[in-house]
Amino acid sequence: MIKYSKFSFWFSIFGFVLLLTTLANYFGFYHYVYENDPTKLSFFIIFIFFISSIIAGHQSTKSPFNPKVTEKLWFSAQAMVSLGMIGTVIGFLIMLGNAFSDLDISSTQSAQNALKEIGTGMATALLTTLFGMSCGLILQIQLLVIEHE
Repeated sequence: MIKYSKFSFWFSIFGFVLLLTTLANYFGFYHYVYENDPTKLSFFIIFIFFISSIIAGHQSTKSPFNPKVTEKLWFSAQAMVSLGMIGTVIGFLIMLGNAFSDLDISSTQSAQNALKEIGTGMATALLTTLFGMSCGLILQIQLLVIEHE
């Protein structure tokens, strides 16, 4: 049986993520996120993910990996999930805080503006949750591969 290195497993995961990132960019997903996430927290989560993932790849090449670095990477994975949840709360605040303050039931324009605020808040909540949880999960998978003996 062929024994693959930890780096090759990490590289295959990272390569798959790069492929998905390229496809998402090609189909305009990141433009959609930029337009619909006023906090831009999703891009901060992506930035943390790529930096942490590259550090994880570097750790996978070391024979006795540094447990302090790996511990910080686990914290980074949890921080991405937490940032996603913070973005969810911010999205709900955007959705509920401003949408109904100037609502005039008799005006269709007022109702349309309220729905637009609700849509912006909901998009922020869902996008930051999506990026926080998926980036955190992928980094945790990479770390499990690195730590597995």
